[in-house]
Amino acid sequence: MAQVINDANFAEILASPKPVVIDFWATWCPDCRREIPTVKEMFQKYGTRAKFIGVSMDTDKQKLDNYTQANGVEWEQYSEFKKWKETQISKDYKISWLPTMYLINPEGKVVYTTVLAERMAKKLAEIFPEK
Repeated sequence: MAQVINDANFAEILASPKPVVIDFWATWCPDCRREIPTVKEMFQKYGTRAKFIGVSMDTDKQKLDNYTQANGVEWEQYSEFKKWKETQISKDYKISWLPTMYLINPEGKVVYTTVLAERMAKKLAEIFPEK
């Protein structure tokens, strides 16, 4: 089951010598749930070379825990457990649509953004070509 963090500074969570994939999503979002299998494949394929963080816009920790456990979501989850538009993180990252994915380089800069997990998978394939 994914570890859910809600009391940490998000900048500290982002700190990584590897690229970071941030997935802004919610269990109540049908498009987000549809994308989870693709995100799961990316995590399984690239999880040792990139850090994956889910940013849940759920308000109920138990629902988030139940969903991640039932669906094999193993990557770290962050949530403020507030309504989407009330979260500081959605304001900081200007999130206007769920799901939204960001790729952050090791220097902390956003280098790619998309609303489709398939596009993020293609971007990661460019960064980490098969040997």
